[in-house]
Amino acid sequence: NYIVFIFDKLPNLECVRKLKADCIISAQHANSLLLNVIQSFNIPLINLTFAPKQYTFIENFKYPSAVTYSNSFIKNEDTEDQKNGYIIRDPVNYREYEVPEKEMNRRYITLIGSPPNVKGHELFIELAKLKPELSFMLVTHKKEYEDKELPENIKFQSYLSTIKELKDKVYSKTRILLMPS
Repeated sequence: NYIVFIFDKLPNLECVRKLKADCIISAQHANSLLLNVIQSFNIPLINLTFAPKQYTFIENFKYPSAVTYSNSFIKNEDTEDQKNGYIIRDPVNYREYEVPEKEMNRRYITLIGSPPNVKGHELFIELAKLKPELSFMLVTHKKEYEDKELPENIKFQSYLSTIKELKDKVYSKTRILLMPS
């Protein structure tokens, strides 16, 4: 049996000592702060990594014991110092993303994904140019297209922070959804 503790902030040294944890699983961005807390306890640490190059190598330091990646692109982009990473796909409950039929206004061919060179943005933009009578929506990081001009039939949508926003602004308006992951 395992007991899982979820912290809304990083635990302090006393907290870790009291828990007597067998393993700590941490979001990657908390890595360096967490290392300072647990280094003397000899507890395995697994870092959850969600973007390329998040792992920070610390010379002569054995942590983390493992790093997880959500896909092979992120793993391949990471540092050579981290050899023990695993690809673990994020669990998705598709029912959370369903939009009732009465709320649908399907008009866009939508592409969701970053980075552009891996997710096929160039091909998507070329398709929009070839089919000016169709409506397209590109959902990606804002920084990718701040200085670029897109064809008039492409609506740009930066990433949204909640499922509700995603349903209202993207899925309810999508006729064909492309998710190249």
